[in-house]
Amino acid sequence: MPKVLSGKDYKMKQACKYNIIRFQPYAETQEFANIGVILYAPTTGEFVFKLLPQNTYGRVTGFFSKLDKTVLQDTLKLLKGELERVQKMGLEFKDFDLLYNELIRPRGGVIQHSKHFARFTENPADTVNELFEHYVHHSFTEKVGHEERMRASIT
Repeated sequence: MPKVLSGKDYKMKQACKYNIIRFQPYAETQEFANIGVILYAPTTGEFVFKLLPQNTYGRVTGFFSKLDKTVLQDTLKLLKGELERVQKMGLEFKDFDLLYNELIRPRGGVIQHSKHFARFTENPADTVNELFEHYVHHSFTEKVGHEERMRASIT
């Protein structure tokens, strides 16, 4: 006999949109490093984000070897403050879609955002952590066979 789920057992998945936060200090080369993820759940109005901690910048400064690490540290500090401000505004803002779209629109600074991606989730906070591990810490490289598939795509 099939199990009947009660309201407390059933969590509904909701559609969310997310964007990858990119650090692009040299617009001339168009190179960037992923430093965070933002996620917005329109149904509930939940806005969550995760950024690279200010004290773990070796991967990014290794990539941009001539960059003073304080540029990245200051950028992360300012960005965190801005995202926290947006999070608070979202509690009172009637049309958060407008605010979110303004947040991620293309600008000329060192912070860029990827295009929109969509994801269904029961828990936006857990999902942003999972996405962060994938896009920033490259968790997919730990899967068995990753390097073999990459080599096969080259030949």
